[in-house]
Amino acid sequence: MSKSKNDLQFQGGTARVTVRKTMGKLEVKLMLIDLQHNRPYTYSSLMNDLINRKEMYPALARIVDKQSDALRSKADKTPNSKFCRIRTLHVPTPTNTEQDHVSKESVCDESIESAKKELLAQVKDLACLLYRPQWEINVKSGNITIQQYVDYMDDAIFANVPPA
Repeated sequence: MSKSKNDLQFQGGTARVTVRKTMGKLEVKLMLIDLQHNRPYTYSSLMNDLINRKEMYPALARIVDKQSDALRSKADKTPNSKFCRIRTLHVPTPTNTEQDHVSKESVCDESIESAKKELLAQVKDLACLLYRPQWEINVKSGNITIQQYVDYMDDAIFANVPPA
């Protein structure tokens, strides 16, 4: 699968955020992209990568186990389904006046941005674990900004195990 206009850089990897309008609701969906295959993670590939991270970084084993435990039941039931997080928003009912239309559009845009931030916060630790090898490559090659480094290292769980 190729890159999408909905892809954004997140914790050294890529997240895909899509918005779909269905039956008077907005559905904001977040998927983490597997960098090896350039498509959304399935639960089985996600679990395999977490096992690999546990072997690669023994100091992070406790955190990897916590993430694995949270995903295990879904991975056992539907291993080939795509890993995603969804947030459903209710769309305001439309009116005929232009002023209301503009304000309701801006409210929807603000709600979508808020939902994106919420979903990204939910998967931040998981993304840090999954994209850690890519992160280390980016640090060594100097392809990151100071702000990206601060954002990544901000989380206390990674303070004891800095990247290479």
